[in-house]
Amino acid sequence: MDYKELIEKSAASIAAQDDSFFKNTFRRDELVNSAINTVRKFDGDMKSLKEDAGVLFGSVSAAGGDDNGAKVAALFDKWRDNPPSTAAIICAAAQHFDIPADNRQLKAAVMAGLAAEVDNDNPYHSNHHFREVTASIARLCNTHNELAASGKAGAVLLEADDLGKCLLAAAGHDLMHDGKTNSLTGPESHQQYRLENKAISAIEPFMQLAGMNARDQEDVRVMIRITDISAPQGGKSPHSLLKTAAQGNAAALPAELADMARSPALLAMCTLMSDADLGPSTGTDFTYSRKMTTLLSEENPALANSNKTLAGFLQFVVGGELTSDAGKATSGKALSSIMQEAQKPDGNAPAPAAPAQKQTAKAAAP
Repeated sequence: MDYKELIEKSAASIAAQDDSFFKNTFRRDELVNSAINTVRKFDGDMKSLKEDAGVLFGSVSAAGGDDNGAKVAALFDKWRDNPPSTAAIICAAAQHFDIPADNRQLKAAVMAGLAAEVDNDNPYHSNHHFREVTASIARLCNTHNELAASGKAGAVLLEADDLGKCLLAAAGHDLMHDGKTNSLTGPESHQQYRLENKAISAIEPFMQLAGMNARDQEDVRVMIRITDISAPQGGKSPHSLLKTAAQGNAAALPAELADMARSPALLAMCTLMSDADLGPSTGTDFTYSRKMTTLLSEENPALANSNKTLAGFLQFVVGGELTSDAGKATSGKALSSIMQEAQKPDGNAPAPAAPAQKQTAKAAAP
């Protein structure tokens, strides 16, 4: 079975499910129509992605290896006009990593990729965001394994199943996003994982249909939970707890994140997922990062469309540096440059990257 056949068979499997399958995810017709469009343009997408492989999978050991922010920004800008499908990005990564088409995690990832192409009308958390985060995690996984293979202390080589889970989490992490935050009416209404649980519910039918075991399913849930940058009053966000765990202190992890203390591979995958989710604002260049702030402010009017908003996000949420070693290796210089530019007074704010495609409303954070 090749990757195109995997998409076709995944669509057929989804179409054959009874109505209960679709209770917490997208409608049958939305997923089938997405599959039809994905297959129609698949060969062209794969050809384009092969041409972009130097940006997506370039070695950080090469000269300027962590200076590719402008190249990533140019690629994402190009995709705003003529994007590959999320499923095609997943398949291009699978091809690069030699993940077999019958891998269960990859099957679920492809199904999530089909869901990620169902139209929504969020300015920031749009289909573009799903593609960019999926591409970012593929890039980070490649760098992570390069560092592990070089003997970097503490680095765990990610196997095919791990890589499939990373692609699945990236494609699915913001599905069913409603364009709001985890605090619908102010800080007192904060609901931890409100949006993340919507995404998890959306991909659970795919994980089960693909035959993933319970352990692997829970790993993906943890990877999605740590993308929650919201914090209860007086408490810490899951993203902040991840940063603490990555620094060697996993003792304070709540039960729903405690598996990171059990598995060094899962902890590594969570750091990669976190950095991938932040990638459009941290691993590109200032102009593209600033466009992401513009789109976020359109989605969440409480955020000013300003350099100050971007600077505050990079300092207080991102923490001034990315969490994974791979993130630091691929985007360290890019993030430092973006942070420096964000400290300057606003000139003319960049125009939005492009109107989001007409899409089904699905948190106002990267």
